[in-house]
Amino acid sequence: MNNHTVEAYLNERNKLDGSNYSNWKFKFQTLLEAKNTWAITSSDELKPTIAIGGTTTTIQDWEKREAKAKVSLKLSVKYCIIPHIQECKLATDISTTLKDLYKIKKINLLLFLKCKILSIKMEENELVVAFISRIKELRDKQGGIGVIMPNINLITITMNV
Repeated sequence: MNNHTVEAYLNERNKLDGSNYSNWKFKFQTLLEAKNTWAITSSDELKPTIAIGGTTTTIQDWEKREAKAKVSLKLSVKYCIIPHIQECKLATDISTTLKDLYKIKKINLLLFLKCKILSIKMEENELVVAFISRIKELRDKQGGIGVIMPNINLITITMNV
């Protein structure tokens, strides 16, 4: 992966800000896969404990890739996220901290969106198209955090005007 692609991803618009965790995670995982560092970040590849063939090349290679992953993670978040990951020593620590932090927010957001969509009512003089657009917007927000609402639920909500 060339540096231009990495720099483009690390611009302010793409950085994790707390409201875009699902999209950020998907894009960032793709970036780290391209840099051959995702397996380290996700703990699928652990640090070798002994040198293979009497050399430390394998350990040094892992340490270099781990450092790349850690730097990429740190540069991919906005300033408001830094206090949460500042003390993390490894890329896996950063990844786990962010996952845990936004899992709680995801549950709260999901509950909020579910309540909102279940209580939605068509307003007086509102066009049906506008009402359906409001429902779809809430559904899309749920999709943004990884929750897919079945079409039958949308139909039920729409018919419950």
